[in-house]
This record gives sequence, C-alpha cells and structure tokens, in this order.
Amino acid sequence: MLKAQAAEARGDDAIALAFRAKQRDEPSSPLPLDFPFLAELAVAGYLAKDDLIGADVDELRAWAHLPHSGAAAVLEQAPLIP
Repeated sequence: MLKAQAAEARGDDAIALAFRAKQRDEPSSPLPLDFPFLAELAVAGYLAKDDLIGADVDELRAWAHLPHSGAAAVLEQAPLIP
C-alpha cells in the first residue's frame, strides 16, 4: 500500500497503477460493509484487511483523512476481520 502511495505522491502514475493492480489482484478479506470509516478508507485505496497491515494512525490520518480517534478505531477493528 505504501509503495503505491509513495509513487502517487511523486507523480509516478505508471508505478502507482502497477502497485494498485498488484494490491487488487492479491486475495484478502474485504473490509466489511459495517467497518468504521469504510467510505473514507475505500477512497484512499484501503479495500481489504491486508491493506491495513502495517498501517499506523499517522498513515491513516494522512491518506484517508481520518481523525486520530477514527484511525485508532480502524486499527483496533482490523485484526478482527476474518
């Protein structure tokens, strides 16, 4: 996830698209429909449980524009996704 975000920040669209395609093609549990801040996460490209692995509060605040408490709630709920 971070590699795609870094490429996007540099304006390297081809690299970003390649990383996003790889992310999309790897199997993972999708975020449940009742997951906190689902819309904000989806817009930022966090679509599945694996997308949140290694994420921290600062990353979610920066990329998904979540408040501190929202980012903390997301990280608390992520390990509970089957």
